[in-house]
Amino acid sequence: MFNCRVLPSKKRRELNIVSHIFGNYWFMIIVLAELNIQVAMTGYPHFGVIFGTTPITFAMQMTALGCALGSLVVGFFTKLTPYKWTNLYDKQNFGAPPTFINDLTA
Repeated sequence: MFNCRVLPSKKRRELNIVSHIFGNYWFMIIVLAELNIQVAMTGYPHFGVIFGTTPITFAMQMTALGCALGSLVVGFFTKLTPYKWTNLYDKQNFGAPPTFINDLTA
């Protein structure tokens, strides 16, 4: 959610994903609501009956947090990709099947 909030453009590279985070109060309300629901679903046994989950240990929660922070690192390096590299996808017919697959079906 944070990686998609600020996207770089050709003219301006924005790498700070927390800049102006309080500019839209709905964003923070949704983030806090999601966080509370996730903690309730995985932290309290009586929610397991409703959602079909079991409580997880503190170590499991820290592992999940580490994976989440890892996605922020990947998003940061993705934003460092030079803009002209993204134009190469159109030139290389990105998304089309390789020619050897077409040769097999012909």
